[in-house]
Amino acid sequence: TMKYQKFIIEDYRGIIKPIEININNHLFCIIGENECGKSTILHGICAFDYTNDSTAQGWHIKDASNAYTLYNISKITAIIDIKNTKEKIQQIITKHNPNNDKLIKFNSLTITRLLNGNSYYIIKELEQETKEIQNKIARDIIENLPCIIYFDDFLEPLPEQINLSDANNTWTKVFKLIIDNKHKGRIKFEELLDTNTKQNTIDALCADIALSLNNAITTEWKEMRLDKKDFNAEIQVRFNRTTYLLRFVLVEKTKNNEYRYFDLKQRSKGFCWFFNFVMRSEFHPKSKFGSKKGAIFLFDEPGAYLHISMQRKLCQKLKLLSEDNIVIYCTHAPDLIELDNIHKTFICYRNQQDNNNILLTMANDFYETKVLNEKQKQMILEPLLHKSIIHDIYNLEKQKKPSKIIDILKKNGNFVYQEGKDLVTTIAAKTINEASKN
Repeated sequence: TMKYQKFIIEDYRGIIKPIEININNHLFCIIGENECGKSTILHGICAFDYTNDSTAQGWHIKDASNAYTLYNISKITAIIDIKNTKEKIQQIITKHNPNNDKLIKFNSLTITRLLNGNSYYIIKELEQETKEIQNKIARDIIENLPCIIYFDDFLEPLPEQINLSDANNTWTKVFKLIIDNKHKGRIKFEELLDTNTKQNTIDALCADIALSLNNAITTEWKEMRLDKKDFNAEIQVRFNRTTYLLRFVLVEKTKNNEYRYFDLKQRSKGFCWFFNFVMRSEFHPKSKFGSKKGAIFLFDEPGAYLHISMQRKLCQKLKLLSEDNIVIYCTHAPDLIELDNIHKTFICYRNQQDNNNILLTMANDFYETKVLNEKQKQMILEPLLHKSIIHDIYNLEKQKKPSKIIDILKKNGNFVYQEGKDLVTTIAAKTINEASKN
């Protein structure tokens, strides 16, 4: 299948000089201070895929130009591996230009999306074609690539109810897929909207949706909690046949075997976020659930509402999701930094000497940067330091080897703790210091 190899973002919002994101790993974590440009990088990748243009009113393609280079055109480029799909590429080219029947000799394509109000695509290897034909070919190729899915709970919060008569609504597509996958065409989603459908069938379809959601959401939420035995609840689906509005209700069974009913918005922000996260990752119609092609997931500050114990489990869930997909996410939370790939964590920062240009460097190479002083580097690397502290404290009694983070910390200078630090932090700092001497 066709797959992305690399993204290059240039002259996009705060990014002036090209930033490259190589897709040579399935799980990418980006850390950095607030306002350093982490979200901008995710927005840039999202903006490459035109099928995202209606997402959140198109915020990622509006005002895309850089404030410091007013006359430059924003460019989002993708390098695409086509060595195993040359025949398909040839079919797409011939579809739009029957006169171009030359055999493809290249193994990759360089497709650039230009965002200057009237966005369009160009293809470096097909520059002999007109811009109109290049644009059409690129759009067809993108249809065959893994979809790019951006999720920010602040921009796309959990809806209180869904109008199932709106066929373009993402949630409507999700429920249609759930029913179609369950019944294989024997019962169709459209029967929910048919006034002649028996109520028993409506109830059965709502129960099917609820079962799928409970298997994916409430069961996993219970496993993530510290007090697993105290959570006894399930999601129910209520559908109004007159208004076509569907809503979720959480039914909780008390210790006295009494039932209490809650709208999802009455539950914690953490639960609502997790519900929304699972719906958009495991059930998204553009993901493997719907297309079987996998996807590139872009998560902006995932799990910000979760307790640190749940963040650790979310980190495991992101790693599991990356087995069949590409997962790129931004975070400030040490417990969402994946320990095995800690040296591959990306550091995002700005160059104040160059119009605050956004830069991106792998943690292992961050010490080489010349645009920041030691104190600035230490501040940016603080989530990695905290990850090291947490890891090494947990493993003191087990006498395990120190984490890989120490090498990164040593390269970026000595961390000096001020007086008044709490005892645990001080002990951890000494632990790291002793380990670094070994």
